[in-house]
Amino acid sequence: MASIRDVAEKAGVSTATVSRVLNKDERVKEETRAKIQAVIDELGYRPNRLATSLRRQDSNLVALFLENQKSPFATMLYASIEKTLHEEGFKVLSCCTRGEAERERKYTQTMIEMQVAGAIVRPSNSAAETLKNVKRLQANDIPTVYVDILPGRRSESFVVCDNTEGGRIGMRYLVALGHKHIGVLATKADHDPRRESVGNLRMRGLLEVAREYQIEKSVYLPEPNERKRYDLGYATANELLDQNPEITALFAITDTAAIGAMHACFDRGLRVPEDVSILGYDGIPISSITSPQLSTIQQPIAEMGASAARYIIEKIRNPSSKRLHETKPVELKQRRSVSHPRKGSLPLSTSAA
Repeated sequence: MASIRDVAEKAGVSTATVSRVLNKDERVKEETRAKIQAVIDELGYRPNRLATSLRRQDSNLVALFLENQKSPFATMLYASIEKTLHEEGFKVLSCCTRGEAERERKYTQTMIEMQVAGAIVRPSNSAAETLKNVKRLQANDIPTVYVDILPGRRSESFVVCDNTEGGRIGMRYLVALGHKHIGVLATKADHDPRRESVGNLRMRGLLEVAREYQIEKSVYLPEPNERKRYDLGYATANELLDQNPEITALFAITDTAAIGAMHACFDRGLRVPEDVSILGYDGIPISSITSPQLSTIQQPIAEMGASAARYIIEKIRNPSSKRLHETKPVELKQRRSVSHPRKGSLPLSTSAA
């Protein structure tokens, strides 16, 4: 009896493409669909729908690929995904990739062998390698969805937040208050224009606004570094303030980096926001209980996780359901860590020059 792999080999396509034809996926070109259907008819292939259905029902496990599991962001995302899946009778298998393509590849193989029902993927540092792994999952009839980070190919399903717009919102807020000497707390990866990491997209937005207001020469970027989270904020804030004492505001790519910057300012005897304003990004719970409370660009982390989980549930139950392309809005959360520049700074018009 012919198998799906026999059909794929004879048609010169992947098993994932054959599966899409069988599931009446609209993404397949008509020419490709006709060729595959001709091979199916020639070989007399008949998909075992019952076996596939039983496998998916027997496996109530959904794989969740995360770069790390300890950050406040990851904790919130995991909790939302787990809660949504649990309510529908599914369980989560968390795979910590540490951003390493090889670890992601090994976890992918393990999830295929375990015949998980679906996979939610926050990509590793290599978008190309992640796409290969996603294709391997799909070739084994495991539906997938990207979360938080855009896929290299927009044809894949994804749920993300509008990071570029968030960068714009944050920078416009600082500029409107009169800040024109602004330090940016970011990592080496965030500076790489070839990437589409959340940090890089946020950088694009804030630098776009800096150019719009013609202050790009007084927006200070750190030297490329490998620091992460709190350490990034603390060390980079110190470096930027040492080199550019005229800075009146710091815009951190994450809330944890912003909190690190707060502590750096305190240790230097600087008041927040009287001497230096600090703006974060994420809206993690601790941002509301820092002293002063952290102003931040808040993204709906829990809603993003729930949307990804609901999509996977739907795709497991109905393989022919349409792909998901969802970009959630972000918003400015004004608290107490940002104010007008300290006395003596030069005001800047809030309209573009």
